[in-house]
Amino acid sequence: MNILRITAKANPEKEIELKQALKSVLDKTSVTFNEVKNCCCKSLFEDNIIHIEQEWESHSSIEEYLKSKEYKYLIGAITVLGNIIEIQEITTLKTDEIIN
Repeated sequence: MNILRITAKANPEKEIELKQALKSVLDKTSVTFNEVKNCCCKSLFEDNIIHIEQEWESHSSIEEYLKSKEYKYLIGAITVLGNIIEIQEITTLKTDEIIN
């Protein structure tokens, strides 16, 4: 499993608009890429920080997504209504892979 994690900071006066834009873009992403699981949450520890996590089956799926219009819309919304702090790709192991 692969996770694409984006951490963004919303402009304080645009936080509601950013949340609305993220919901719209992530909903469209779920329709286009039905294998993806999206999660979006606000930081409990820092003001105006939003974390977006997308769970993908493979690295190649993420590569395909990074070339898509949905990804461009996501990055565009964040850039217009805030700024990107960090983008990470994390590869995880299943429990049985850890033991073996």
